[in-house]
This record gives sequence, structure tokens and C-alpha cells, in this order.
Amino acid sequence: ILRERWHFLGHPIFRLADRNFNVWWTDFNRSFSRTIYGLSFTHFNMRGRNEKLHINGHLGFNRKLELSYTIPGFGKKRNFGAFVNASWQSNREVFTSAENHKQIFHRLPEYAINFIQTDLFLTYRAAHISEFGAGISYNDNQVTDTIVKLNDNFLETGKNRQRFLSASLYYRNDKRDRKIYATEGSMWEVRLKQSGLGLMSETFMTELFGVYSQFLNLGSGFYISTQLRTKFSLPREQPYLNQSSLGFLKDLVRGYEFYVIDGRHHGVFKFNFKKNIFNYNLNDGWIPGLDKLQRLPVNVYLKAFFDAGYVYDDYFYTGDFLINKPLWSAGLGLDIVTAYDFVWRVEYAVNHLGENGLYLHFLTDL
Repeated sequence: ILRERWHFLGHPIFRLADRNFNVWWTDFNRSFSRTIYGLSFTHFNMRGRNEKLHINGHLGFNRKLELSYTIPGFGKKRNFGAFVNASWQSNREVFTSAENHKQIFHRLPEYAINFIQTDLFLTYRAAHISEFGAGISYNDNQVTDTIVKLNDNFLETGKNRQRFLSASLYYRNDKRDRKIYATEGSMWEVRLKQSGLGLMSETFMTELFGVYSQFLNLGSGFYISTQLRTKFSLPREQPYLNQSSLGFLKDLVRGYEFYVIDGRHHGVFKFNFKKNIFNYNLNDGWIPGLDKLQRLPVNVYLKAFFDAGYVYDDYFYTGDFLINKPLWSAGLGLDIVTAYDFVWRVEYAVNHLGENGLYLHFLTDL
């Protein structure tokens, strides 16, 4: 039986402002002042053409309004796509630097930083598995004089406003059996981003990102997944706000959840060996009247993993103990995967420093 997903999805927003659950739980003592709450609305089938309208607004640790519209296919062969986004965000508490790989936050009586961003992306699917994309973005970032005093290079040197245009290009080749928590196939992507086009500001950064993932089904419920992620950037001197670090989302070596590792270049390799130990569907009638949720799949995977990484830097580096050194970790974990691509990960990891811990995540590792 073919079961259709809901076309409308409205729900409250409640999430943590910190990089991951573990940082919030341990470093910030489970403080609810570091949470975000609001409302989100998504229409997945605007105009009956699978176009998506997304609106959300939230308060709490920061304030944000966002509106986006996605057109997955237009043109004679419907192999062109488009994405438009506009957002505004304001923060009262800001991290201005990192010491010993820990973010240094400052909470001010006024909202200390404001971001405005607009994006326009166009995509072209040359085949079912391959996609080209090109986009342009506008950023307007403003901070108070207090932030400039705390970090003179937070935006451009000595300035409290930064405006620039960015241009991006990417190519993706995707042979995965599904986008979220794939078990077979491969995916690789290359993305080039130029921030600052010689207009409006001094910002001029070039970044090259790459990712390659491989997923193998060994049979009898056993799986292997691997991924390599890389980033290279120029020039040597970069505004602190714009440089990306190791320690956020999937740019993470497991077992180093409590660290932010600033650097111009980095690479991360991840390896998982998994066994599906639980596979069950909650069937008809489990919630009366909600026919869209009559089937709720639940899959649980037991895994062993190994990660390795390296961060190179010759600008922010001040002798910190994780920069320009090999990083590695190993451990065991459980992945819980259910409907609407929800993923929970519980992992025990040991890193090269001999530190060990139990970590909880709410997104896929690859």
C-alpha cells in the first residue's frame, strides 16, 4: 500500500542553541536560557507541484525569522530547480573567540549582533544521480562596539559592519539508496564558495569543500559506511565570524564533542561497521484518526566506529594542543532511525588524548 506523507507540517520549535547536546548538558549545566523556541510551518506541495514553502520564527537564546521557497523542477524536462531564502537573526550572547578549543561567550544587555542573509540558488540535474548548482548570496552583519573591542578581527579589522556578496558553485553525484541514513550506494560533492566579490567590503575569502561517502550492504543486516570530508580556504587572514571550524554538525571527529578547533584547512575520515539489530513497524490504528502515521518504522543499528582528522592553521594558531596534530577516536554506538528521517545516536568514544565519554546526537554521523 502506498502511503502519502503529510503535505502540511506545522510544529513548535524547541532546540538547543549550543553545538551539540553534550556541550549544553555538561559545559552549560543544562541551562534553559540556552534554548530556542518558536513555530515552524512547511507546505511540501505548493501549487500541487511538490514545491516547498518553509516559514519559521523563534525566540530564546537568539531571535530569528526565516522564509524559503524551493522549486524542485521546472523547464521542459523539469530538470532545473530553484531555491530562494531570506533570514534575519539577532543574538544577545556571542562567542568571540576560542581558548584551549573552548568557545568564549559574552552575554550583553543589548542584542550585540544582527545577521541578514538572502540567497538565490539555481540547480540543474544532468541525470538522475548528478546535479549542478550555482548561487549568489548577500550578507549584512552588524555588531556592537563592545564585540569589536573583544575581538578586533571578529568582522573586518576594527569594523562593526560587514556587507558582502558571495557566489557558490557545486556538483553532486548521488547514488545512495536514500538521502538520510543510506545503507547502499555512494555520494560525492565538490563545492566552491567565493565570499566577497570586490564590492562593498574588504571581505575576500575562497573556500573549497569536498565530501565522499560510500555505503556497503554486506547482507544479513551488516553494513559498512565511510566518509571523507575536507575544507581548504584562502587567504591566511580571515574574519573570525566567517572562518569555519572543526566541531560543528558533521564536521566533527567523534570523541571531541567538547572542542572547537579553528583552522583554515581540515579533513575528517569516518568509518562505521553496523548491524541492524531491530526492525519493526508500528502498524494500523496505533493513533486513531491519524492515517498518515499508520505506519511508523523503527530501526536500531549497533555499530563500531573509527574517526581520524587533522586541522591545519597558521593564523589563529597560538600553540593550542589540537591544531596541526593528528586526531583520532574509536568507539561503539547505537543508531535509532524512524519516520520522517528522525535519527538518534548514542555513542561511547575514546579519543587520542585518552578522554572517553558517552555522547548523544540527533543527526546522522555521515
